[in-house]
Amino acid sequence: MPMAKPVLHGPIYSSHVRVVRLCLAEKNVAYEMQDVDLLRGAARKPAHRKLHPFGKVPVLQHDGRTIYETSAIARYVDAAFPGPSLQPADPAQAARMNQIVAVLETYLHPLMIGQVVMQYVRQRYMKKPINRGAIQKAMPQIRDGLTALEALIDPGEFVVGKSVTLADLFLGAFLAPFAQTPEGKRTLPKFAKLNAWWDGFNARRSMAATVPQL
Repeated sequence: MPMAKPVLHGPIYSSHVRVVRLCLAEKNVAYEMQDVDLLRGAARKPAHRKLHPFGKVPVLQHDGRTIYETSAIARYVDAAFPGPSLQPADPAQAARMNQIVAVLETYLHPLMIGQVVMQYVRQRYMKKPINRGAIQKAMPQIRDGLTALEALIDPGEFVVGKSVTLADLFLGAFLAPFAQTPEGKRTLPKFAKLNAWWDGFNARRSMAATVPQL
């Protein structure tokens, strides 16, 4: 008897949700989306807090399990479904993949998305003025973070090794909205390895399949 499709809870525009969608796309897994309207406070309501006690997204439900936190979900998808592995077998490469994911999650996502991208989102969808001071404050830290990232990634098609890994998927999901901002367009070309990787990876089929349709 076939298992039911996994259900992914979260808004289509979330970069963390896109990480999971990229994992599912790379593993060729069919799934259902359950929207969570963050702007209307849906994540803070009791129904969602039963799935994620901290009121965040994404959440994945599959085979009677409820899993939250993006890194945990990504690793579950990789282990639970057939298809090419998204984690290196080599311990050194696996450690570097995890290091890149941690740098992105801890340092760069709050700055690139939280401080820069969200200014343009608020302007476009909420008609609020852009806080240029917040962007100017974030950019030196973003450049420092990208400098560290540039030192960690391999030159070529993939961030770590010879095949796609979670490092590519986290980086692709987080870099995509930042790359569309004026700051991203000015900054990325200054990082040769990162910019060359982005030009290639952004054309990957899984990236095209997960572009948020807002």
